[in-house]
Amino acid sequence: MNSGSCCCIRYIDDFIILAPDRKTAENQFTCGVKLLAKHGLEVSADKTFRGDVARGFAFLGIELANGAIRPSRESRQRWLANVRNVLDDSMRAFRSHKKSGTMDRSFSLLRTLSEVGGMASAWGAHYSFCNEKNVFSQLDGELDILLRQYLGCYSATIRGAVSKDRRRLLGIPLLEELASRPFQWGKRGPVAQISPTIPAESISPGVSHQA
Repeated sequence: MNSGSCCCIRYIDDFIILAPDRKTAENQFTCGVKLLAKHGLEVSADKTFRGDVARGFAFLGIELANGAIRPSRESRQRWLANVRNVLDDSMRAFRSHKKSGTMDRSFSLLRTLSEVGGMASAWGAHYSFCNEKNVFSQLDGELDILLRQYLGCYSATIRGAVSKDRRRLLGIPLLEELASRPFQWGKRGPVAQISPTIPAESISPGVSHQA
C-alpha cells in the first residue's frame, strides 16, 4: 500500500491514502479494498471520504491543514457538550434541593468542579501534540463562560440558605449526618469482672487463693 507515489497510514481499523492525484488515490484505494476482502473485511461507505486534501483534512478527530494540527470541530463541540451536561446536571440538583432539601453529593459544587477539571486535563493531554494553540484559547474562553454561569447558579441557590444547606450544596458532609454505629450503653451501666490468672505452679497444696 506504500509503493510508488502513494502513502498509506493506518491506525487500528482506520486508514488514509495520500496520493498526488485523485486517479492514483482511487486505484490504490481499490487495491486496499481487495486486500481487506481477502481477510473477510470491508470498508464503511458512510465513513469513507474522497476529495482534495490540499486545503486540509480531518482524520481520527484531528484537522490537518497547511502544517496546522488541531482537534477537529466535531471533537471540540463534543467535549464542550459533555462539560455542559455535567454542569447542567449539577445545576438541576441545586434547584431540586430547594424543594426536596436533599442533595446527592455527586452533583455538589466540589465534586462537579473536580470532574470538569479532570475532563479538561484529560482532553488537553490527549491533544497535547496539536500545534494550533489559539484553538485551545478559544475553548478556554467558552469554558470560562460555562463556569461563570454555573457559579452564578450556585451563588443564587445558597443566597439566604441555612448553613447546613450550604454545606450540602458545597459537597462537604455534615458530621452529624454521617452513617455511624454508636455504642449502646446498657441501662444498668457496664459491669466488669476482673479475674487475674495465677500460674498453677505457684499454688501450694492446702492453700486457698482468692482474687
